[in-house]
Amino acid sequence: MSVSCATAADIAIQTVSGAVGGALGNMADRRMEKALGNDAEKEDARLEPQLIKDVSD
Repeated sequence: MSVSCATAADIAIQTVSGAVGGALGNMADRRMEKALGNDAEKEDARLEPQLIKDVSD
């Protein structure tokens, strides 16, 4: 299988933009939780076991 430079660059750009988009989404989520009066860390602790279960299935 051959991967051109353009394809490799496109993959790199998509990876970086996905990471940045994920970080921005997480920041927005945290601010929304705070604005609603929710404790984001408490919500994380509540949801984490469900996320771990979903990943392992």
